[in-house]
Amino acid sequence: MRRRKHSQYPQESTNDFWISASDLMAGLIFVFLIILTIFSIQFKKEQNSFVLAKAELQSPAKTRLHILQDLKEILKKNGLEVETLPEYGILRLTEKTLSFPAARAVPIPEKLGNLGKLAKALTSILPCYSKFIKDSDSALDSTQSAPEWCQPLELEQEYQCRPEFKGSIETVMIEGHTDATAVKAGAGYRDNLALSAARATTVLRLLRNCDARLSNLYNNKGQPLVGASGYSYLRPIINNDTRDTRNRRIDIRLMMDLPDNALEPAIDPLTLKVN
Repeated sequence: MRRRKHSQYPQESTNDFWISASDLMAGLIFVFLIILTIFSIQFKKEQNSFVLAKAELQSPAKTRLHILQDLKEILKKNGLEVETLPEYGILRLTEKTLSFPAARAVPIPEKLGNLGKLAKALTSILPCYSKFIKDSDSALDSTQSAPEWCQPLELEQEYQCRPEFKGSIETVMIEGHTDATAVKAGAGYRDNLALSAARATTVLRLLRNCDARLSNLYNNKGQPLVGASGYSYLRPIINNDTRDTRNRRIDIRLMMDLPDNALEPAIDPLTLKVN
């Protein structure tokens, strides 16, 4: 009996189907691997950008800490007692270093010499982290017309700038503070806010009188580096007794320039569009 031949076409069709399916899966896996590789590369770039941005933001803080530490060390060697608050960028002149009579903006005469040392310390360090503009019309040699109380600063060696500490200062703010005792009529000041501002501006003028180079320090925007502000009794250091005389003080606050990419874009208030 003659056997009937079976057609091979159905079997071949099935094989072709599985070959096509396996090729398709291999192609999809290949595409997935390419996408995964691209994603990994992009993620690594973003991660590196984040690390660099974080380092740029930390750099000014490290520089500010270095400045505060150097100021404190120099002043300590010259007999001045100061405190530093690194988290706020503050160099605080304690009552032993600078103090004020009640309702008065001029420091106690015996403490004026300390301002002379402070002026010299500031002009030794700040030019390293600011734009120093030489003004030929001003007396850069502060010894020519310096007041008698303007004492020289004793340095073992000239202060050296440290290039590893990057960043520049945006503002050095002389901040005046009072205690909570009300200003009496006839004292010459309307209230403690006016008194605190007067203390800050008086100290700023005295520092400049001692060393005129402070007037020649500018930030990267071309603005004067050193300014003054008053806070009345609103920022006491003795919270449980705001009338404590230790609240009458001068703080020197350092504010650093931030990297351009750390600043928020300006928004037009009319169109609400980013400039």
